Amino acid sequence: MKAKFKKFLIDNRAYEKFVRNLKYERDMNFDEYCAIEWDRAITSAFNWGLTPPDENFLYWDKLNEKWLKLLNDAKAT
Repeated sequence: MKAKFKKFLIDNRAYEKFVRNLKYERDMNFDEYCAIEWDRAITSAFNWGLTPPDENFLYWDKLNEKWLKLLNDAKAT
C-alpha cells in the first residue's frame, strides 16, 4: 500500500510537498509515516492550516477525497 500511496502523491504532484510538511510537523520521513491506517493517510499527516498558502486546506482536502475514492474503488473490485 505504501508504494500505491507514494505513486498517488507523485501522480498528483504532491509527494515533495507531503514529505516536506511531514518532516516539518512530525519530524518523520515518508517510510516512518507509512505505518498508518491508509484511509487517514492524508488527514492525520499534519495540520493542513499550517502549510504554505498554495497548499491550503482545500488543496489537501481535494487530494484526500481523490485518495479515498481510489481506496474505495480498489475495495469494490
